[in-house]
Amino acid sequence: MRLFYLLIVLVLALTGCIAHNEVPVDINFNSGWEFYRADDTLAMPPDDAVWDSVVLPHSARLEELTVRDQWQGYCFYRKRYVFDNDMSDKIISLQFDGAMNVAEVWVNGVKSVTHLGGYLPFVVDLSGNIRFDTVNTILVRLDNRDNPVTGPKPLEILDFNMYGGLYRDVKMIVKERVHLSNPVQAGVVAGGGVFFATKAISGTVADFEVKSHVVNQGENPVRVRVKHILTDNNGRRVAAFGNGPMIIAPQGSAELVSDGTLEEAHLWSPEDPALYNLRTEVYADGRLTDADEMRVGIRSIAITPEGMWLNGTKRFLSGVNRHQEYPYVGYAMSDEAQYRDAYKIKQAGFDFVRCSHYPMSTAFLDACDELGIMVLDAILGWQYFGDSSFEKLTLESCHELIRRDRNHPCVLAWELSVNETEMPRSFTDSANTIAHAEYPYPGCYSAGWMLQSYDIYIEARQHRHGLHADKPLLVSEYGDWEYFAQNAGFNQQAWGDLLDEERNSRQPRFAGEKRMLQQALNIQEAHNDNLSTHAFADAYWVMFDYNRGMSPEQEYSGVMDIFRIPKFSYYFFKSQRDYSDKVPFSGAVLFIASHWQSGESNGVRVFSNCDSVELFVDGVLAGRQKPDTNSFTGNLSHPPFTFDISCISPGTVKAAGYINGVKVAEESVTTPRAPERIALCVDESGCRPAVNDLFFVYASVTDSNNTVIHNDSRTVTFKADGAVIVGPVTVNAQAGIATALIHTGLTPAAVTITADAAGLVSDTIHIQIK
Repeated sequence: MRLFYLLIVLVLALTGCIAHNEVPVDINFNSGWEFYRADDTLAMPPDDAVWDSVVLPHSARLEELTVRDQWQGYCFYRKRYVFDNDMSDKIISLQFDGAMNVAEVWVNGVKSVTHLGGYLPFVVDLSGNIRFDTVNTILVRLDNRDNPVTGPKPLEILDFNMYGGLYRDVKMIVKERVHLSNPVQAGVVAGGGVFFATKAISGTVADFEVKSHVVNQGENPVRVRVKHILTDNNGRRVAAFGNGPMIIAPQGSAELVSDGTLEEAHLWSPEDPALYNLRTEVYADGRLTDADEMRVGIRSIAITPEGMWLNGTKRFLSGVNRHQEYPYVGYAMSDEAQYRDAYKIKQAGFDFVRCSHYPMSTAFLDACDELGIMVLDAILGWQYFGDSSFEKLTLESCHELIRRDRNHPCVLAWELSVNETEMPRSFTDSANTIAHAEYPYPGCYSAGWMLQSYDIYIEARQHRHGLHADKPLLVSEYGDWEYFAQNAGFNQQAWGDLLDEERNSRQPRFAGEKRMLQQALNIQEAHNDNLSTHAFADAYWVMFDYNRGMSPEQEYSGVMDIFRIPKFSYYFFKSQRDYSDKVPFSGAVLFIASHWQSGESNGVRVFSNCDSVELFVDGVLAGRQKPDTNSFTGNLSHPPFTFDISCISPGTVKAAGYINGVKVAEESVTTPRAPERIALCVDESGCRPAVNDLFFVYASVTDSNNTVIHNDSRTVTFKADGAVIVGPVTVNAQAGIATALIHTGLTPAAVTITADAAGLVSDTIHIQIK
């Protein structure tokens, strides 16, 4: 089905025709663009300028792996397109989902839009500016320099990067004269497009409401009726309802509100993220003129100072922060790459993610809906509050964020706050008012960095100065800064034998076993401390290592590195989820946090959700233990297991995990022998490589037993046929693994990847892109 859809999109993009379906379809507008980087020149490109052919998503410049001088400046995108004459009676617009940071758009030389802000979509109405059956030119100028109106603070002192380019999708939206409005474009509070909301749940009975905003851009009044069809994941119709008829005047609009009830609703939750498909059809004078389909979920949320209840059940949400950056391409990730990031977050044991510190791609939220990850959805902001123009734009972004994301069941709350910034009361009051005006239903919560105004107080652990038990608490960040700043929680004396760089949580994956264990121990202590508070959720800082404008080094506090390869701490979090053979992502976890090398492996720590673990050294039982009990473990779901055993000679350490006396998992680690070969694998993470996709290929340096040589940093050279390697083709392995980033083309293809290293047997893999 996906292949069929992509082929249709490609044909439409090349011909400029609308398929003769029952209603017009949106057209993927990512291909056929040209790109010109002007750097610091505002003027239009000269006539003899050389433009590069590009496909979106696109980054204005490929960066180094460690970004020390991120590009900022002006760049241009141009697309020439022929609109078929069959479209002349349609309403045509373009939606840009992400254009960093100030965007200006010209259509056939006429300036149509200036948009400020690089993280939320904007719409360009093409009506009246395009010609049919001839070439039209769409020109976009982007400026990602520091901007006091959009914020945040200047790049050179910013804790993340804001990469330039048209880095998310562009789509052409084609409508009949009578159609559902675009919620981004309509500007209607709690309206525009289709808005689905759960009103009440009692047991399995769910009452919900659907609002549809219909526009008549015709010359005559029309009688409009709206029909809704709700189907489950199996395609079974579970409800059909509607509203109307209603007369809408020429150039007028109307909101049609429909109520529905499900007697046996399948409720959405992280363990069982049940989704329904909602199809909305618009009939004008009896003729189908528009249709919209979206996935929705039914669930209830209640948050008080005493905790959080989902569908009537109290629970704690263990979560993580996420930056959307990829190596080399910055923000220009494919939808599939967004899905893989969400999959890794879920696989790591998290049921909650904080969008730090800006709106994420809707593809990422789609994945969170599907996988069962609750989201703290955020506007842009970090340590900066500007003048009245900044305040006005930021409050407008609060409206836009909710209108874009309100139909996602994964959204836990709206972080309408400028992170780590003193905000005036007028702003925080307005932000909270906007949240409840835009989402006037149960389960709407605003969240902010200040105690005033917001429904939820979000506070980083390092800023904790009292618990404010009268306010719902979400720990927005922990485990990094309080250790990096040498404020190691409440047990600083425990770290006395470590060097400063070894005691913090910013540890690259290649830093060695001791420092990987220290990061995991810091996290364990901090998470255990959070669980002693009245917080209903916490979010570790951070999921993936990332680059920063303020530093010449990556920020290494991720539980995975920038290539999405796990560190030891990843398995600590994974072990905190209870075992279940019926719930996805909840299997038995048993991880030996050791490379089992003499001189390095002093003691063995095992992360597991089992209730007891046996450890064997070279086949001999070395101990059977229950989980650790100390001041760092008292509140954890599953404390680690620590064995006072060190590696004194090469060999194998093996663990067996038991639940209620039954062995449910085994794991072993063997001391590496001499390097012998390269072993390749593709990062799928729940999503096979697709067309116009970005994905990682890992080349592990292994011995004859396929054991990774964790201290190997040799040079590895990649070669790709049928796809493109993004960034350098020759790279050094990090902790025994070298990584290539692969970009596929617009059509299905057979891709072959080869990796070579001097003195080692090479490896080749074949991938069929569909």
